[in-house]
Amino acid sequence: MRKGFKIFLGAIFVLALVIHLLIMPIVNLTDKENTHTVTINGAGELIVVEHSINGLIPMGKDYYYIGINEENAEAYTIKAPKKWLEKNFNSEHTALTAGGLEITALAKKLDYKVEQEVYSTLTSVEGITYPISASYYLDTGYVANCITKLALFAVLLFLVISFLVILKKGTPTVFSKILAIIALVWMIVMLIVTV
Repeated sequence: MRKGFKIFLGAIFVLALVIHLLIMPIVNLTDKENTHTVTINGAGELIVVEHSINGLIPMGKDYYYIGINEENAEAYTIKAPKKWLEKNFNSEHTALTAGGLEITALAKKLDYKVEQEVYSTLTSVEGITYPISASYYLDTGYVANCITKLALFAVLLFLVISFLVILKKGTPTVFSKILAIIALVWMIVMLIVTV
């Protein structure tokens, strides 16, 4: 492989990391247009999406719920943690908070396969409107996800600078072994956040 091509591939990889770990989290955190505050009176589980690497290594699950504002007959697809439903709603799917549960979340486009499953479920509910669109979901964990990505970017910068200093000195130390462990943990967390 030519040296110029290797440099080109390396530059694309670095640019992709910067966009994914720095630029997109900042864009999402400052996106007021797609951030919505809604009140939900009732909710139920919609679908659970399992993530894995090559169908073998489990990498976590995403939980999607349907949230309904009964006063306006409006429905929202909501992505939230596993225990979100039982923490905020009773066994009859009614909000535990008087007046309904208020959530602030970022609207994001559903993945095509998830959208098909969600759409087939939502079309069976009559008399309900979807103010954000049935093709979008409200991500309640977007702030935590953005902060995690920014932290990953900061750790990546630390690792790169530290490895450059070690290469300049030319002698591996105990610190370099610790850095290798940190880099391994960073890659695992990066996989979990990205998948």
